[in-house]
Amino acid sequence: MSLEENIRIANRYHQEVIQNLNFDVADEIIAPDCVFHGPNRDARFSVRGPAQAKRIACTDADYYMNGFKFIHEPVIAEGNLIAFIWRVEGQTRTGIPLSGGGVDIIRMENGKVAEVWFASAPPFAQLLALIGMGTSPLLQGWTW
Repeated sequence: MSLEENIRIANRYHQEVIQNLNFDVADEIIAPDCVFHGPNRDARFSVRGPAQAKRIACTDADYYMNGFKFIHEPVIAEGNLIAFIWRVEGQTRTGIPLSGGGVDIIRMENGKVAEVWFASAPPFAQLLALIGMGTSPLLQGWTW
């Protein structure tokens, strides 16, 4: 795969799978054994592949019931690694504007997302729990 194609696929992960809940795309671009790494990961993140991407997408959609949008700037890529700084903007189900940002690093292998490292600031889960939105099963048992 070319570097440009790897970047295009990495962007599809956020914009089509996470943002637009297009689970057919998850099945297409996420490797079956893809591993997701991030802060506070425990047994709930032992799921791999498209199933985990779908869980992450559903959790984000639960937070941003009125929709959200990812903005990637800049994108840095070399070989099979793509890194992007991202911002997300949206509204909670009660109409509260919420925004944040983070960094994802995606490792591509054979045209598929093989590994994802991510970090966000502020910690969305903590912020959402503070405003009464932390009801997702992925948040149960987390400590801050």
